[in-house]
Amino acid sequence: MEPLTPQQVVRILGKVLDPGSDRSIVAAGFVSEVRTDGPNISLVLRLPNPQSPLAGVLQKQCEKILREHYPFLEKVDLQVKDGSQKSEKKETEFDAHPERIPGVRHVIPVASGKGGVGKSTVAVNLAAALMLEGHRVGVLDADICGPSVPIMLYSEEDITSTADKRIRPVNSHGLKTISIGYFADTREALLWRGPILQKVLLQFCGDVDWGELDYLIMDMPPGTGDIQLTLAQQIATDGAVVVTTPQDLALADVIRARAMFEKVKIPILGVVENMSGFACPGCGKVHSIFSSGGGRKYAERLGLPFLGAIPLEIAVRTAGDEGMPVTLSSPKSAPAQAFREIARALAARIENRASA
Repeated sequence: MEPLTPQQVVRILGKVLDPGSDRSIVAAGFVSEVRTDGPNISLVLRLPNPQSPLAGVLQKQCEKILREHYPFLEKVDLQVKDGSQKSEKKETEFDAHPERIPGVRHVIPVASGKGGVGKSTVAVNLAAALMLEGHRVGVLDADICGPSVPIMLYSEEDITSTADKRIRPVNSHGLKTISIGYFADTREALLWRGPILQKVLLQFCGDVDWGELDYLIMDMPPGTGDIQLTLAQQIATDGAVVVTTPQDLALADVIRARAMFEKVKIPILGVVENMSGFACPGCGKVHSIFSSGGGRKYAERLGLPFLGAIPLEIAVRTAGDEGMPVTLSSPKSAPAQAFREIARALAARIENRASA
């Protein structure tokens, strides 16, 4: 049995909710000074009012959930201290140590400052391109309330479990993938609060039998929120890919995405410009419907690497609607070739960072 780590303790305690809010006690900043020593755990709960009856309730909940998950524990030293006088811990302060997903070499979230930029399209096609480059790849749909991956990566497989009760990911065109859309009707609105979203994300990371993967691509929800915070606090990543469109209006979204990842201490591996020029099938000319070159310009202005641009073609939309990424359905098309180049650039950047 591998030794218990503080990261595992924090992950489990993330399931305990603060009675005064919808946040977990980890997100609320109550958990500190977590230490493990074989079968022993020590930690401190810093609460705004440690004399409140709720303090004792939280203390018992924490010890109960820890012993349920780790029955081999001998001692749980859980102290409650006054946290009202210390500087309030913001949700954007991340002193937790994120944990690696077993068997996964590289975790890459694909994100955007807002919706409507084709983030999911880029995520699934980037995953497919990495697979064509010879890598073992998975796709995790972290956009819990707006899952698109089951449509773009269609599969007739049903969700099953392994002998040890772990979730077996769906296989779609050679990609291992998981999404809430494989469990629930995607036509139904998922009106879930932050703690449930966090729990689903952590289950997709820790309770799915991913096997051995070179890359796990995460299709993130747009903007900032609970999923991004949970990812930063509890899941170790190699860096994020930011998707944008070429027009000047998108600059604010790139700035917003950069600010978010700086706060959560996740490096940006590069910017991808999507919808970059439309190649008209009738006249053969390229029309810059959303302008062009903006992604590269914004990346250079903000000091971020530019990974490449994806042309706007009908085949990209058609392939996504039919459940197979254009990178696989039309491998010789301009968008497919662009995704292959981006995949090579991303892989090279990750390897260079690892060897630095």
